[in-house]
Amino acid sequence: MPVERHEYMSYDISLYDKAFLHRALSTGLGDWTNADPIPEAAAAALIEAAQAVGFQPDGPATSFTLDTNGYLAQLSIHRGELAFTIPYSERGEATIALCTQIGKDVAATHGPAFWDPQADDSE
Repeated sequence: MPVERHEYMSYDISLYDKAFLHRALSTGLGDWTNADPIPEAAAAALIEAAQAVGFQPDGPATSFTLDTNGYLAQLSIHRGELAFTIPYSERGEATIALCTQIGKDVAATHGPAFWDPQADDSE
Protein backbone atom coordinates (compact mmCIF):
# COMPACT_ATOMS: atom_id res chain seq x y z
CA MET A 1 0.00 0.00 0.00
CA PRO A 2 1.52 3.39 -0.96
CA VAL A 3 2.19 5.70 1.95
CA GLU A 4 1.30 9.38 1.68
CA ARG A 5 4.52 11.37 1.60
CA HIS A 6 4.95 15.04 2.22
CA GLU A 7 7.09 16.90 -0.26
CA TYR A 8 10.73 17.30 0.78
CA MET A 9 10.52 15.03 3.82
CA SER A 10 12.71 11.98 4.24
CA TYR A 11 11.30 8.54 5.00
CA ASP A 12 12.84 6.44 7.76
CA ILE A 13 12.85 2.69 8.33
CA SER A 14 14.67 1.19 11.32
CA LEU A 15 15.59 -2.04 13.03
CA TYR A 16 15.77 -2.17 16.84
CA ASP A 17 16.14 -4.78 19.54
CA LYS A 18 12.65 -6.36 19.87
CA ALA A 19 12.30 -5.82 23.62
CA PHE A 20 13.46 -2.22 23.30
CA LEU A 21 11.03 -1.40 20.48
CA HIS A 22 8.11 -2.94 22.35
CA ARG A 23 9.05 -1.02 25.52
CA ALA A 24 9.58 2.26 23.63
CA LEU A 25 6.27 2.05 21.76
CA SER A 26 4.20 0.87 24.72
CA THR A 27 5.53 3.56 27.09
CA GLY A 28 5.76 6.42 24.60
CA LEU A 29 9.49 6.71 25.23
CA GLY A 30 10.70 10.08 23.97
CA ASP A 31 14.47 9.56 23.85
CA TRP A 32 15.62 6.53 21.87
CA THR A 33 19.32 7.46 21.76
CA ASN A 34 20.26 4.75 24.27
CA ALA A 35 18.41 1.89 22.58
CA ASP A 36 19.40 -1.62 23.62
CA PRO A 37 22.23 -3.00 21.46
CA ILE A 38 21.43 -4.96 18.33
CA PRO A 39 23.41 -8.19 17.85
CA GLU A 40 26.43 -7.72 15.59
CA ALA A 41 25.28 -10.64 13.43
CA ALA A 42 22.08 -8.74 12.57
CA ALA A 43 24.03 -5.60 11.67
CA ALA A 44 26.43 -7.65 9.54
CA ALA A 45 23.52 -9.35 7.76
CA LEU A 46 21.89 -5.99 7.02
CA ILE A 47 25.13 -4.57 5.65
CA GLU A 48 25.63 -7.66 3.47
CA ALA A 49 22.07 -7.47 2.12
CA ALA A 50 22.38 -3.74 1.48
CA GLN A 51 25.69 -4.10 -0.33
CA ALA A 52 24.20 -6.91 -2.45
CA VAL A 53 21.75 -4.38 -3.94
CA GLY A 54 24.37 -1.67 -4.44
CA PHE A 55 24.85 0.24 -1.17
CA GLN A 56 28.43 1.56 -0.99
CA PRO A 57 30.37 2.51 2.16
CA ASP A 58 30.75 6.22 2.94
CA GLY A 59 34.09 6.06 4.71
CA PRO A 60 33.63 4.30 8.06
CA ALA A 61 31.72 1.02 8.11
CA THR A 62 28.77 2.72 9.80
CA SER A 63 27.35 4.61 6.83
CA PHE A 64 26.36 3.40 3.35
CA THR A 65 24.71 5.07 0.36
CA LEU A 66 22.67 3.72 -2.53
CA ASP A 67 22.44 6.18 -5.42
CA THR A 68 21.38 4.68 -8.75
CA ASN A 69 18.91 5.62 -11.46
CA GLY A 70 16.23 3.65 -9.59
CA TYR A 71 17.09 4.09 -5.90
CA LEU A 72 18.38 6.68 -3.42
CA ALA A 73 18.96 5.92 0.28
CA GLN A 74 21.40 6.02 3.16
CA LEU A 75 21.96 3.25 5.69
CA SER A 76 23.34 4.15 9.12
CA ILE A 77 24.61 1.53 11.53
CA HIS A 78 24.52 2.37 15.25
CA ARG A 79 24.83 0.22 18.36
CA GLY A 80 21.09 0.36 19.06
CA GLU A 81 19.60 1.24 15.67
CA LEU A 82 20.02 0.17 12.06
CA ALA A 83 18.35 2.87 9.96
CA PHE A 84 17.50 3.50 6.33
CA THR A 85 16.82 7.12 5.39
CA ILE A 86 15.17 7.70 2.02
CA PRO A 87 15.17 11.33 0.90
CA TYR A 88 12.22 12.74 -0.99
CA SER A 89 12.77 12.11 -4.71
CA GLU A 90 11.20 10.54 -7.76
CA ARG A 91 12.99 7.33 -6.69
CA GLY A 92 11.34 7.35 -3.27
CA GLU A 93 8.56 4.79 -3.64
CA ALA A 94 10.81 2.17 -5.25
CA THR A 95 13.49 2.80 -2.63
CA ILE A 96 11.00 2.49 0.25
CA ALA A 97 9.84 -0.86 -1.13
CA LEU A 98 13.45 -2.09 -1.50
CA CYS A 99 14.56 -0.98 1.97
CA THR A 100 11.38 -2.35 3.56
CA GLN A 101 12.02 -5.75 2.00
CA ILE A 102 15.66 -5.80 3.11
CA GLY A 103 14.73 -4.70 6.64
CA LYS A 104 11.91 -7.23 7.01
CA ASP A 105 14.09 -10.06 5.66
CA VAL A 106 16.89 -9.29 8.12
CA ALA A 107 14.40 -8.90 10.98
CA ALA A 108 12.82 -12.27 10.17
CA THR A 109 16.11 -14.13 9.95
CA HIS A 110 18.29 -12.37 12.55
CA GLY A 111 15.94 -11.24 15.30
CA PRO A 112 15.75 -7.45 15.48
CA ALA A 113 12.37 -5.74 15.19
CA PHE A 114 11.42 -3.88 12.00
CA TRP A 115 9.82 -0.44 12.43
CA ASP A 116 8.36 1.91 9.82
CA PRO A 117 6.72 4.76 11.74
CA GLN A 118 5.26 6.39 8.62
CA ALA A 119 3.26 3.25 7.77
CA ASP A 120 2.72 2.32 11.44
CA ASP A 121 4.34 -1.02 10.64
CA SER A 122 6.31 -2.89 13.27
CA GLU A 123 7.25 -6.56 13.31
